[in-house]
Amino acid sequence: MAKTIVIFEQDQDVKDIMEYVLKDSGYEVAITNSNVSDINISKCKPDLVPLVSNSPLISWTFKVFGIYHGSDLIGLTEQMAALLIIIGQFKPQTGIVGASIATAMFFITSTLLISTPSTLTINHIGSFNYLSLLGLFLFKDIISLGASINLVGKFGEKANSAFQNRK
Repeated sequence: MAKTIVIFEQDQDVKDIMEYVLKDSGYEVAITNSNVSDINISKCKPDLVPLVSNSPLISWTFKVFGIYHGSDLIGLTEQMAALLIIIGQFKPQTGIVGASIATAMFFITSTLLISTPSTLTINHIGSFNYLSLLGLFLFKDIISLGASINLVGKFGEKANSAFQNRK
């Protein structure tokens, strides 16, 4: 049984892209030109709903906080990690915290490749094979996971060096 996603969007190009990505992932899509501001799904990123809903690790955020506040919580976590990483250039202990948050966040979002239907589907165009668009969208999180793990190590070295210099 397919899940239906409702898209509230004025821009036709955005509608076409979202419809293609969601249908490629096995969802039925209903598109409306109505600008209904009191429906929560219109206020959050449409690509976040099917991803988070299928995740056993973070689907609780939408159940507990609702779609609007749940997506805000995810976005706030990303912004907090980025801010702590920037501050980490001057205070490495803070950078370790920020990079650790980013590592946890990117680990969780990397698991969406497994939990979301059709993300690992191989599409064929001529003689080329590639992941579905949703799979490619999530693949960047694997690269970001590696980068954030590297940042934890770099900030750790910097903090250790600063600690050694104090002695």
